[in-house]
Amino acid sequence: MRKLVLIAGIAVLAACSEPEAPAPEPTEEAAAAPTAVDGGPVAGTYNVEGPDGTASVWTLAEDGTFTLTAEGVDPVTGTYTSEGDQFCADPEGEDAPAVCYTQTIGEDGSWTSTDPDGAVSKVVRAAE
Repeated sequence: MRKLVLIAGIAVLAACSEPEAPAPEPTEEAAAAPTAVDGGPVAGTYNVEGPDGTASVWTLAEDGTFTLTAEGVDPVTGTYTSEGDQFCADPEGEDAPAVCYTQTIGEDGSWTSTDPDGAVSKVVRAAE
């Protein structure tokens, strides 16, 4: 009986002294979602007042596509990129060139978006 207890004790000690399992390999973290100049996610809906007062709505999807709607015109779709203060929209179709806008945040949370010709639009994130 003593031998059995001694063997069981040795087995328990041996089990406790096994080397630890290797630490799991670090995984790549998912790329952070791009942020708009207001610090929120780029994906969302925005109300835009153009330089001439024309209202439009930009809907930006997480997959980098957009839909632009305005009264009296057909919706425009395409792709976009956003990095820092630069927002670039590339409408579908050969006759619509890509345009990049420089954005500046205002104290009220809205921001201005200036096209390459210097025309300024006001942008407000729509409540969701």
